[in-house]
Amino acid sequence: MSDKAVTKFTRTPTELLAAMERHLLLLDDYYRQCFHCGNTRYFGEIAGKLRLLVCEKRNNDALLIYVARKYGLCERYRISKEGGITEGGEGATLEEYLNREDLAINVGGDMLRISNKNEILLYAEKEGAAHEDLVHPEILYRIKDVKTIVVNDMSLHHINIENTARYVIEIGKLILCDIQSGRVSSPQSNA
Repeated sequence: MSDKAVTKFTRTPTELLAAMERHLLLLDDYYRQCFHCGNTRYFGEIAGKLRLLVCEKRNNDALLIYVARKYGLCERYRISKEGGITEGGEGATLEEYLNREDLAINVGGDMLRISNKNEILLYAEKEGAAHEDLVHPEILYRIKDVKTIVVNDMSLHHINIENTARYVIEIGKLILCDIQSGRVSSPQSNA
């Protein structure tokens, strides 16, 4: 590629919705392979898709979060305390859930709390689909080695990623359905 500036085009809402649907379908496939069929080789793929869909970082927008904001749907669906998805009412929005520190791990005698988003990023960036790091931080080894980790009174770190993936799949499908069915109007220009 030459040193000349590359012209960039903003993707249309239709293109973004098609991409979001494709990534949600792949996440759903990986989720079933990993958590229903027991094929844990898909764990990094799941983390990679979750990062793409819901983790904003530097100059990268999270596709599902971006679309939800664009269509004014960030507040519509909530994760109840029981773990179900509700429309409106009580519970955490997806963004609130992602920022919640549900994982606690002992590192060097200190209890370290990790947000759901940071757990996704940790796996996606160290063992995800894009590349394999040659060096891993201690926290990743601690999470993988410890057999009992506090995750809202459940054990095993996989439960946290499994729940997050399930919430993202369910909320993502509901958002797609709202948009594709015309239940919401066109994208908001100020989002």
